[in-house]
Amino acid sequence: LDENHPSLASNYNNISMIYKDLGDLEKALEYSKKSLEIMQKVLDENHPSLATNYINISIIYQTLGDLEKALEYSKKSLEIMQKVLDENHPSLATNYINIS
Repeated sequence: LDENHPSLASNYNNISMIYKDLGDLEKALEYSKKSLEIMQKVLDENHPSLATNYINISIIYQTLGDLEKALEYSKKSLEIMQKVLDENHPSLATNYINIS
């Protein structure tokens, strides 16, 4: 695949989540950011997959104890969700809960 193929981004994200579950948060963050870099190049800036990636990175930062970074990425996800979802969509409510 091309180095910016969305499937590669998806694989990086999957690897990231495995590292997270293994407790290797630095590796998890590394792979999530690789995934994000590709997604930012190939997807619209308001694509829901970007919002999901931002949430995954937020969770990693939260687990690392870096709450400022966690909040930053959660807000990025929320901004996208507010643009693409109906104001009463359950996923939007989940985003609000994650930030609170």
